[in-house]
Amino acid sequence: MDLQQLRFLVTVSKTLNFSKAAEELYISQPTLSHQIRRLEDELGVRLLERSTRNVELTAVGRQCVNLAEQIVELSDQIIQVTQDESRRFAKRLNIGVLAVYPQLNISSVITEFTALHLNETINIRFDWSAKLMERLLQKKTDVIISNVDIDGLENAVREQLEIHPFIADCLYLIVSENNPLAAQETVTLEQVLGQRLFMPGRTSSANMFLVKAVTSAGYQLPDFVECQSIMNAFNFVSTGSGASVLSGHVSESYMRPGMKKLRIVPEIATYTAVITRKELLKRPLVNEFIRFFLERQE
Repeated sequence: MDLQQLRFLVTVSKTLNFSKAAEELYISQPTLSHQIRRLEDELGVRLLERSTRNVELTAVGRQCVNLAEQIVELSDQIIQVTQDESRRFAKRLNIGVLAVYPQLNISSVITEFTALHLNETINIRFDWSAKLMERLLQKKTDVIISNVDIDGLENAVREQLEIHPFIADCLYLIVSENNPLAAQETVTLEQVLGQRLFMPGRTSSANMFLVKAVTSAGYQLPDFVECQSIMNAFNFVSTGSGASVLSGHVSESYMRPGMKKLRIVPEIATYTAVITRKELLKRPLVNEFIRFFLERQE
């Protein structure tokens, strides 16, 4: 049992809906269900009663949620106290960057900014979009450069954030030239789901955008082959073992001879943005970094 699982349980208890809870937590529904099952298995009790239409807390589930809420609240307070204390004595900027972006020279912009602020402490963390957003909302990171589902954000979450999109893109199916679909310029969602898909991680933004499109269209989620990196996924694609899905600008950095990208229609839009919490806009270093970064993107 860990704090993340307790946070998941509390969120599900508030929504009594796994899909809504997964959206709020920025994880996929299968991941959320798996973590709740692991928690139940470890505790040896059923916390939730599930049916095709309803989710309800069991009697012991309600007791556990009451205690879990206290634990999560205390954990958040500890994080807040320690972060406030550390920032009082040092100028620090914690930047989160989507794992694939070093391929797009964003790292060089951050390095240039760091060189101009040698008296400040600037930390960089690379991760997938869902993890970056989670860390931002938990006040573990000050600014993130990440893909974001702007339309899919809960209102309560959206109101907390200052979002500056700088890339508008869409999802593509990546195939080898030997794939029968390679003769086309576009593919339908049905054709995508007919492929054996190699995806770069279940918490990657491409995966999350695709899952949302699939569920919204009423299709059953396919079993993806989860790879540790885009490079691994594309290795399988290049051998004709299957296909992958990625945004256009990211895929360009990994494409190789013998591969082709096909735009998915209807279009599955993606957005890349620099994001912070509105409460941090009063910090000069945060504002300066956002301005500096966006000017370099122009």
